[in-house]
Amino acid sequence: MKAFIQVMLAVAFTAIVSVSVFADKDKVKKEITFADDTTVNGTMVKAGDYELKFDEQTGEMNIMRGHKVVAKATARVETQTAKARNTEYRIVSNELVSVTLGGSNKQLILSNSSTSGSQ
Repeated sequence: MKAFIQVMLAVAFTAIVSVSVFADKDKVKKEITFADDTTVNGTMVKAGDYELKFDEQTGEMNIMRGHKVVAKATARVETQTAKARNTEYRIVSNELVSVTLGGSNKQLILSNSSTSGSQ
């Protein structure tokens, strides 16, 4: 009986872990460092280290420091031909325009940027 309970607990634990892995499938988390103060969708973000979170389902991108959202923007995903080695970003006129995600072939193009159409 004790072995049966242990097996059932293991199965339940595996199911919970599997659900949490699939739930985050469309969410991206990357570390990003801004060398200079940068505008993200009209919000000034001071130079420093941040966490970028992007939800592919909603298109919402958050720049976070700890648990605090510092700036939000809407972005769309463009697929690149090759995977990027590092996370890189593009700034035009002190405004964040795009972020290329290291380790993937995805680039986030910010929708709220006035220069998002140019490359």
